Amino acid sequence: MTRTMPTPDPSPRRSVALHLALAALCALAATRVLGFAAPSRDLMALWLAAQEVAAGTPDRIYAPLEPLFTMRPAMDWYARAEVLGRPGQVYPYLYPPLWAHLLAPLTGQIGFANFAAAVLGVQAGLLALMPMLALRLAGLVAPPARAQILFWIGAVAALILSHGVPIALTQGQPQITVAFLTLLALERAAAGRPLSAGLCMGVAIALKLTPLPLALLWCVTGQGRAAGIALATAAALALVSIAWAGWPVHALFLAHLQAINATAISSMVVASFDQLWGSLCCSDLAQKIPDLPPEIGTSTTGWFILPKSALWAGAQKLAIVIALAGFGWALHRKTDPLPRALLWGAAIATLAFLGPIGWLYYYLVSLVLLPLVVPALGLRALLLPGPVLLLINLGRGPALPGWLSPFAHVSTSLAMLVMIAVFLWAAFRPLPQNRIPPMQ
Repeated sequence: MTRTMPTPDPSPRRSVALHLALAALCALAATRVLGFAAPSRDLMALWLAAQEVAAGTPDRIYAPLEPLFTMRPAMDWYARAEVLGRPGQVYPYLYPPLWAHLLAPLTGQIGFANFAAAVLGVQAGLLALMPMLALRLAGLVAPPARAQILFWIGAVAALILSHGVPIALTQGQPQITVAFLTLLALERAAAGRPLSAGLCMGVAIALKLTPLPLALLWCVTGQGRAAGIALATAAALALVSIAWAGWPVHALFLAHLQAINATAISSMVVASFDQLWGSLCCSDLAQKIPDLPPEIGTSTTGWFILPKSALWAGAQKLAIVIALAGFGWALHRKTDPLPRALLWGAAIATLAFLGPIGWLYYYLVSLVLLPLVVPALGLRALLLPGPVLLLINLGRGPALPGWLSPFAHVSTSLAMLVMIAVFLWAAFRPLPQNRIPPMQ
């Protein structure tokens, strides 16, 4: 009597090939469908700053400093954006000077439209690769091909329905690259590759400071070598930036970061403690900033800003320290890769919620990790992402009933709190007996 052997799972190499093929298709589709039509206004801030460097005015890459962060650039950038074929909204440059200096030579070689289309394709491909990294971070290195496809569809659906990620993609937001590098760093560290993990995290920190607390978490979760490499990489890039661009422009960059930390912003693409607390306690102090300054045009849309008191800012910093301690303890305690991946999702979302601004695309890594609640809790968890995505989009639908209308403008912030709770519940629940075993 012959026994039928079970069909073997695909090898990790085949799994990577599958996801690379999906990423290539997404990159091609994004370039062909959106291509030159995407506004790419976040990316345009980097391009305009690089043009300032190329023109010999590197001291003008940042907007004039104001006590509060208004998200407005220098006035002459509006005219320069019109020359690029992007009239209307213009955002300020908010990254270290290094990146504007690196891009400066390219501004004289290709047009912005070609650059934006190329970045769109690359970042669409990076987004499509992130579900694979999420599976590998959870120890699911080579699940059945059908499970991989279903997980990929679920993760991509969460990104699309999150509202913030499509905006980030079409605006050329560098946070997509930062999120990819962050998730890749976490996956490499979990796979026992501290060098590549630290290098990826260090570059992510040098692009935006937001991943820095994650490197600090590594210090207390047995990934000290990766943390050291990440901090050394970020410090080395910072020194290169200072040597190249000079200290005065870096001092202005740091002053802008202080202004951002002193400002609470409320918008339908923001999810943060600042937005939630500001709406509850001091919405009467909020100042509306229209999309366009009156010198450029009229606009009925925009965002609200208000100053944060010293007590408010201090409590926020204390909450971040407590969150780091709590997640450090939890990550140190958990050894199974699936609960650890869920804890990373909760940690990233919590730090984004407590940090400055809290744009929806700051939660990109957490949104990719959200479908992991299904292998952690079983099929009953398929419904759990629903309330998160519903709350994110609550304020963008038709007019809400009277009793719900007060929550419309903070629904995104409430959504992130629900997502954090879902992650924590899934991370600390007993794992199903019939789940796919982790493979390292």
